[in-house]
Amino acid sequence: MNIFAQLTPQGLGDSFHTHVSQSLDKFIYGVVAALAGILALIVVWEVANILRRRRRPRLLFYDLAVLHGIPRGVQRWLLHIARTHKLADPAYLFVCPDLFRQIKLLEISDARDDKSRRRLEFFFQQFETSAFGKGS
Repeated sequence: MNIFAQLTPQGLGDSFHTHVSQSLDKFIYGVVAALAGILALIVVWEVANILRRRRRPRLLFYDLAVLHGIPRGVQRWLLHIARTHKLADPAYLFVCPDLFRQIKLLEISDARDDKSRRRLEFFFQQFETSAFGKGS
């Protein structure tokens, strides 16, 4: 350690420059390490999101809907029906014909008027034909 009284003005400046240079290097390394940590955290977060999305039950529903050629509007309606009836997996509408028929009867019986009832009957008949290969 240098004592300021022993240094010349030139030596005092060099000592200060060396101190600032070492501190700046440590600061830069710290910033780079922090940025690398944040970047690693973001990458891990995104990978976790991708894996979580792949395990979602709706993916099977969407795969089955595409396989059966069901349009997006009908898919949204089916998802709404599955949510209304608290199905854990909306793909059950494709896989379990008995469950589908129970929901169909509930939805048709809860229709507000004849027009809604006819529309629901037509909708469910089309879906049943495309999903199960036969009408009710």
